[in-house]
Amino acid sequence: MGRSRRLFFLVSLVVVTGVGFVSYSGATDREREADDSFYKNLSIFTEVVNLVRRAYVDETSIETLMQGALDGATDALSPFATWVPADRVDVYAAARAVGDGLSGMKIGKDRGIAFLAAVSPGGPAASAGLERGDILTEINGLPTREMPLWKIQLLLAGPEGETLPLQVLQDGEEKQIDLVLAPFAAPVVEAVVEAEVPLLRIPAFGPDTAARVRQELDALVAEGHDRLLVDLRDGVPADPALGFEVAGVFVAGDTGKLTGRTGTLATFASGGPPAWSGFTVVLVDRGTMGAAEVLAEVLRQGMGAELVGQRTFGFAVREGSTALSDGSRLFLADAFYAGPDGEALRGSLVPDKVVNEASRRFVESDRPLAALTLEAARERLLELAAAEEREAA
Repeated sequence: MGRSRRLFFLVSLVVVTGVGFVSYSGATDREREADDSFYKNLSIFTEVVNLVRRAYVDETSIETLMQGALDGATDALSPFATWVPADRVDVYAAARAVGDGLSGMKIGKDRGIAFLAAVSPGGPAASAGLERGDILTEINGLPTREMPLWKIQLLLAGPEGETLPLQVLQDGEEKQIDLVLAPFAAPVVEAVVEAEVPLLRIPAFGPDTAARVRQELDALVAEGHDRLLVDLRDGVPADPALGFEVAGVFVAGDTGKLTGRTGTLATFASGGPPAWSGFTVVLVDRGTMGAAEVLAEVLRQGMGAELVGQRTFGFAVREGSTALSDGSRLFLADAFYAGPDGEALRGSLVPDKVVNEASRRFVESDRPLAALTLEAARERLLELAAAEEREAA
């Protein structure tokens, strides 16, 4: 491990420990003033920084220490939080506008490790053989361990046509992959009927997704279908608020809200009658994120749909930003979305029926988990319909 990397971890550890200690103190000793706890930890942090500057084997600057500390602190908040220095804010804003539009993948960082949180179907990353869960160890010949998230996002935002050499760990195997940055068409909503059971795939969320979903559901109802699988696996990450627009196609009345530290910031409700009232099972996995998580939970609460598959990613939050006094900017989650019950979606959604590596039977060892999930969802849907028919009889 290089000296700069050790230094980064040392200072980051101090900041993260301080943040954790402040939270712990507030929860276990409410008689202590919050300011006392904060300034005590700030004093410890200052002491460590000064000690590192005096005693560390290499001479270090306060700028280097503080940048490492800020990178470490945001990494501890969430996989997508980041701090951007003042002289890079404008160019980073342009990169955020591009998002994954040229790479087809969303990168997160966890304890300094960069990983592929999502890979868009049909995008450049998927075409290059990259998969959700891959660990990105190098980009453009630079190690990602010491690279803040905003720099990685900057590289993935263009220019269009550029080839980025990547080094990744995929299923434990190191691979060298050339990623060609290029625009791509987002996958569209589509309903297909297999073995008399409709499967509605929602791979992306945009301004017209709700209208497209309503159109597909209207066609299924006209054909006499009363059972539905909704596939929300491995989609394109999107603003969670878009999930409420689609949820309004299925559920009438209140669908949820946005809540922050000061209380409710916004509410969501259906704008018209639901287009579907039949039996519904939702397929989810670790690639179910943001808008897809919101939709899955509203369907579960609002119409009794069941979830089948793996735990979702757990990121149904609003991402905000705050300008700091020196012109730099902090990007972080500032509010949670909630379903009809008003409970904030603070973590992964747990399926009603779990299908994962632990649940796989020996005879299924060579079958893809995606196929097993679809099979289990179809079986559960038929069970629900059969149970209703028995009660009616």
